[in-house]
Amino acid sequence: LSNRRNKRLFDFVTAIVLLALSPLMLFIVKKPLGFIVNCLRVMVGNRSWVGYKTFVTEADEKPGLKALPLIRKGITSAFDVQNSLEASIENMKRINLVYSKDYSIWNDLTIFFKGFRQLGN
Repeated sequence: LSNRRNKRLFDFVTAIVLLALSPLMLFIVKKPLGFIVNCLRVMVGNRSWVGYKTFVTEADEKPGLKALPLIRKGITSAFDVQNSLEASIENMKRINLVYSKDYSIWNDLTIFFKGFRQLGN
């Protein structure tokens, strides 16, 4: 429960700060309009800055996130900032599991800054 509250607080505060700095951010992020929309989505609670990497398994055609704690859909994920991993379902499952098991605000902050330029996607 405290992790969810901390995650929401992190999302809300960073969204407000980024909106306040949006004139500067428009030159930094790759898709500025998407960035503004994502800030608003995060601020109202529809999205989170960091979430699971979603994928579809061939067996059930549903996102393969059944065993993980529920969180909002993320703008970026721990998998997105891992440059060296191939995009296999096994790698995505492993990264999602490690992210949920070892969750901390510091992990979110690290992933957030590593994927900063992609926040407009």
